[in-house]
Amino acid sequence: MNCLFQFLIICLYCFLGDLLHLLLPFPIPGSIYGMILLLLSLILGLVRLEKINTIAGFLSKIMPVFFVMPCVSILTIDLSTLTLLPHILFITLTSTVLVMGTTGIVAEKIIRRKNNEK
Repeated sequence: MNCLFQFLIICLYCFLGDLLHLLLPFPIPGSIYGMILLLLSLILGLVRLEKINTIAGFLSKIMPVFFVMPCVSILTIDLSTLTLLPHILFITLTSTVLVMGTTGIVAEKIIRRKNNEK
């Protein structure tokens, strides 16, 4: 029952994010709004980490499953759309490098912060 409650909390923030997406005129996906709302709730103490920790860890562990469909979609591109291939390659490579770089920078900052606390 505890896991169900944790999942419902996360679903509530997803719903609120989708609602904001419908109400606000910005081209930001509802999932991003939901994550921002959840982050703010965690920072402000409206939601304690212990309330969502188990399900959040589970969803993080199975995250690669959520990338299967986009990868399959990329692989099943019709040969008649090969004119888009350079654009797709550019976007894929650029986003990969940006994600890797950002992850590295954030990881270094976290490690430095933990070392400074000791």
